[in-house]
Amino acid sequence: MISKWRFYSMWALAAVILLGIGMCKVANAENFNNILLNQTSSKQKQILSVAVNSAGFDCSNPSRAYFQGWDGGTGFWNVQCSEGAYSVMIGPDSSNKSMPCVLMQAITKVPCFTPLD
Repeated sequence: MISKWRFYSMWALAAVILLGIGMCKVANAENFNNILLNQTSSKQKQILSVAVNSAGFDCSNPSRAYFQGWDGGTGFWNVQCSEGAYSVMIGPDSSNKSMPCVLMQAITKVPCFTPLD
């Protein structure tokens, strides 16, 4: 019998692989962001939490997903998790980066869950 941790790890890995495959199929980040915008809130939270987890942060039980907007071709998303809030940036080459919202706010002076100006 596999442990609960291993079971969830395998699901997270599968989601990362599927996300990667999905990202390879889109022509650019704007298309991927538009696809993500057209997903249900539940699916957005799930996909963003996988991105945060794959960056080495803990994101379980995502409760909120928010698209902040565009900056220089990069789409900025936020996700609220049990462990804290995170910013996920999806770049023009469809790469993604994640960081805690407190760090993003310290760098950009823009709080998470507010639109980019």
